[in-house]
Amino acid sequence: MMMSSSSSSSNGSSSYTRCVKTPSSTNTNIGKKLKGCENGVVNRKALNREKIITLQEDVEKLRKKLRLEENIHRAMERAFSRPLGALPRLPPFLPPSVLELLAEVAVLEEELVRLEEHIVHCRQELYQEAVFTSSSIENLKCSPAFPKHWQTKSKSASTSARESESPLSRAPCSVSGELIGF
Repeated sequence: MMMSSSSSSSNGSSSYTRCVKTPSSTNTNIGKKLKGCENGVVNRKALNREKIITLQEDVEKLRKKLRLEENIHRAMERAFSRPLGALPRLPPFLPPSVLELLAEVAVLEEELVRLEEHIVHCRQELYQEAVFTSSSIENLKCSPAFPKHWQTKSKSASTSARESESPLSRAPCSVSGELIGF
């Protein structure tokens, strides 16, 4: 790769190389100069090879990390899309912190479902209680033992509502065979 040419003159010999143009009187100096030039090229090639190798190692590390992240993502999707009540199947390659978080999420999901069912049950009880209370009040109003002072309070509070209703829309009460409408 390196080209050197020598020419003789009356003064002595001079050496020309591609890298370095140095006149020299002894052959040892020429050899040292050529080796120095070759070492620089060799060193550069070695450095380039080392850089390429380290970059390839970095790429491999990043690929492994990407595969792990993709596997974690798939495992989390499976864990979150599982049917309720089923235990999540978690792969062993997941980091312990991720396994712990997924297990905690599964427990919280079960607790959430239990609380939602409890809310539905409480709402049903409230509705049934409201229906029972309103029917009990209507039955009390229709009974002859209903106190007079309650009748005046309930009549004054609901007078505006009854005036807006038509007479046919009011429900009659039956007391001892008679129909009485409020």
